[in-house]
Amino acid sequence: MQQSVQPNHHMTPDAVGMFVSYLVGKFTKDQKEIVMLDPAIGTGNLLFAIMNQLTDKNIASYGVEIDETLIRLAYAGANLQEHPLEFFNQDSLEPLFIDPSDVVVSDLPIGYYPNDVRAVEYELKADKGHSYAHHLFIEQGVKHAKDGGHLFFIVPNNLFVSEEAPKLNDFLKKHTHIKGWCNCRFPCSRVKRLPKAS
Repeated sequence: MQQSVQPNHHMTPDAVGMFVSYLVGKFTKDQKEIVMLDPAIGTGNLLFAIMNQLTDKNIASYGVEIDETLIRLAYAGANLQEHPLEFFNQDSLEPLFIDPSDVVVSDLPIGYYPNDVRAVEYELKADKGHSYAHHLFIEQGVKHAKDGGHLFFIVPNNLFVSEEAPKLNDFLKKHTHIKGWCNCRFPCSRVKRLPKAS
């Protein structure tokens, strides 16, 4: 069955969803009400995992998905779990008529975005050929996050070493503050260590 799965039709594993839920909970611990957006909701597994874990918060959620089959599955899952959720069946990289969110989460679809006309409107468009969809999703997420909001993306391992990575790095430096850590047991040269807070 794994050989017949369409690209980007994989559900986000529960373990990953629980880990992202933990992070969202830590970063929004002082907020009782949050607005959350998943611009590539798929079957909804990532968003549902977060909503199931953060039961102490009032969460208004929005999910966008272009694939009609996946959004129907997400709709059924939301109804079964009694989650209040608004769905939009559209291309997530088109203009979204959704208010800015406190939290943007997504298991990013990996690949090329075929609509070069729409991609031209993004800073992260490719200089030649098709643009990376996952880069455009990151930019769309940044556009739809409130000032001081948080973005949690599940990204490919080679995100920061691809041929378009320098442009992504510049965009992130210009528009965001990245909080992260390295899970190495030895000093890592890839992570700039911040001084400890006093």
